[in-house]
Amino acid sequence: MSKRESATKTDENDILWHSGHYAAIKLEFLENDADLTYETEHQLNHEPIRIDLLVIKKNKDIQIANELGAAFRGYNIMEYKSEEDSLSIDTVFKANAYAMLYKAYADEVDGIKIDDITVTLTRLGYPRNAMKALAEQGYAIEEKNQGIYMVTGRAILPTQIIVISRLKEELHFWITKLRKSITKEQILQVLKKGKELNEKKIDLYIGPLINVLADANRKAMDKIREEEPDMGNYFRELFKDDLEKQWNDGVAKGEEIANIKNIRNLMETTKMNAEAAMNALKIPSNEVPKYLAML
Repeated sequence: MSKRESATKTDENDILWHSGHYAAIKLEFLENDADLTYETEHQLNHEPIRIDLLVIKKNKDIQIANELGAAFRGYNIMEYKSEEDSLSIDTVFKANAYAMLYKAYADEVDGIKIDDITVTLTRLGYPRNAMKALAEQGYAIEEKNQGIYMVTGRAILPTQIIVISRLKEELHFWITKLRKSITKEQILQVLKKGKELNEKKIDLYIGPLINVLADANRKAMDKIREEEPDMGNYFRELFKDDLEKQWNDGVAKGEEIANIKNIRNLMETTKMNAEAAMNALKIPSNEVPKYLAML
């Protein structure tokens, strides 16, 4: 499959994987939540280039408790690749190129030091062809922890490749659920775990993750509907009226997808930032934070 064909296939998929990835990462790093700042997009100066990646800024002297962030420095560029997306050697270089642009368009000259940046790519399966190509071209690849590989070498930043299918589920409860073909029991585990946390702030992270899991695993969700009569209680507590409506008829989901596409199109054609585009589209102010997390 060509790069163009792969991109088209992904564009046709309405599952908001990046929103789910953002939510799962927030939950994985919950212990260090106060030490991290998240950017879900980054407009590069006034140029028509927007980094549609997750940027995590870390306080200098903080060590992340979760091993997914053990290699983090001050500025950490993350990209999630869904099961339909390829992860080739060029994907690695492209992510590094965006990281370099992120540095180059800092507010001050050399305001972001090159040795204070890392790149992370996350994918369900092991990218065998990419790893082989990197090794053949002289790049060092080390499995730092199970499922977590560090790539180093000439002309690239320290680049971490996370293989979800190889992670220890007991250590990475949230990110290991970000996939298709998970079971009804696994989805229920996510719901129950969220209920145990019982904090509104946490609920805001769990909501987008469950939204993605529901779209990606419709058969499992149908089983929950049929076999778990108290499922509505989970939704009422964890996701409130907005997501419960999506559960019932899917209408809100369709509107949400349409709004996301309209916002992105307006940003690309007019060079507006996200907030300005939402204002032009008359997105209600109380919904702006939700859409910022999904862009």
